[in-house]
Amino acid sequence: MKNLYAKIISSCFLFLMLMACSEESTLEETPIIEQDSVSTPMVTEKPVPTPMVIEKPKPTFEIVQSAKESDIVPTLLLNILGTFIQNIEVPEAVYNVRPINITYTTKEPWTGQEIKASGAILIPTEIDFNPAIISLHHATIDTDLGTPSQQVVGVNEITLAKYYASLGYIVSFPDYIGYGSSSEINHPYEDLASLGSTSHDMLKATKEYLEVQEIKHSKELFLVGYSEGATATIAHAELAQKNNDFELLGSFAGGGSFDKLEFIKLLSVKDEVIESVPNYIWALNTLNQLNQDLNRSWSFYLNEPNDQKLDAYGPINGLIPNDLIELNPKKLFKNSFIEAILSGEDNEFITALNDNSIESLNLNSPISLFYIPQDEVTFSDILSKKTHQYLLDQQIQSELIEIKGENHTDGAIDFFFRSYQKIEKIMESRSSNQE
Repeated sequence: MKNLYAKIISSCFLFLMLMACSEESTLEETPIIEQDSVSTPMVTEKPVPTPMVIEKPKPTFEIVQSAKESDIVPTLLLNILGTFIQNIEVPEAVYNVRPINITYTTKEPWTGQEIKASGAILIPTEIDFNPAIISLHHATIDTDLGTPSQQVVGVNEITLAKYYASLGYIVSFPDYIGYGSSSEINHPYEDLASLGSTSHDMLKATKEYLEVQEIKHSKELFLVGYSEGATATIAHAELAQKNNDFELLGSFAGGGSFDKLEFIKLLSVKDEVIESVPNYIWALNTLNQLNQDLNRSWSFYLNEPNDQKLDAYGPINGLIPNDLIELNPKKLFKNSFIEAILSGEDNEFITALNDNSIESLNLNSPISLFYIPQDEVTFSDILSKKTHQYLLDQQIQSELIEIKGENHTDGAIDFFFRSYQKIEKIMESRSSNQE
């Protein structure tokens, strides 16, 4: 009996020991998680965005020279102009002028490559209004001395440009390809397309400069040019009228040979010495080299020994000496060359001439044409009248104006001041309409 009781007690004790071990094992396997009485929500921080940095595009122009501290005084301009504006009534210059030289990007026509061209910007100072812009286009020059960026004040167009600025206009004045910073390249003399494009690229660079420098200006634009500058003016008009950054109010072209085919016809009948024959040879050389359908030898165009003399002279990039070749067109040009033009047989040459004339342009803005009676250089008296009628037939506003001058060169002075008077009338009319 005792043994049975002892076995029962031992069995119970063993059972309790096993239960205790089992609970201890369970407690070790299940961890205790302590929680606060109030649960805290999990907060996920949003990443801070990196601010976008927009770099301003680099200007397409470069300032070559800035005469900030040496503004041109109006009285100086009048003293200089007084030497060659006799009998012309001119307004008094008002504002000091700050000249700036820049370079800008354009394409030269010989290879189509981009180059750095140069020009001058002339800015009236201490003004309290937004001045209009005049894009000025210079006449024929064959050295760097007469380029706008040379800023040589004297009896020249840069002085007239500074005078325009002293009257309250910003002037954009390109050197053209072949001068200034691009002087190592041949100037494409009288080439309509490149004169227009390089002038417009200069104008765009001028506007960019004004905006970067925060200089007051308006969208109002005028184009002015004489002789070769007249060709540049009408070519520039086609581009400027399409640019919404500007409001082209008028183009003023003086002493220009606007119709090249008609010009050749007029020249071919001249049986007399013409001192400007070197100009025509330069223009012919440009036309011949720029057109792939031409590229002819001098012997195709000229009688002996003139062709041989030009071959020996070498590349032409300017006015050849007057005593180098015959100055009488009848004796200079081959009859076969002239007759093929007059008969219409030389299609390649006639096409090249027409492509380089005003009729190749798509114009829709007002154009004023100025001419000198009996113009001995560009025949502007005949060609301006013909061009004026063409513009009217195309429903383009045009005005034909006769200017004073004994010859082609003399007419330039009257042209520049008459153009200014026309510009002032337009600005006064706009001002009164806005009041």
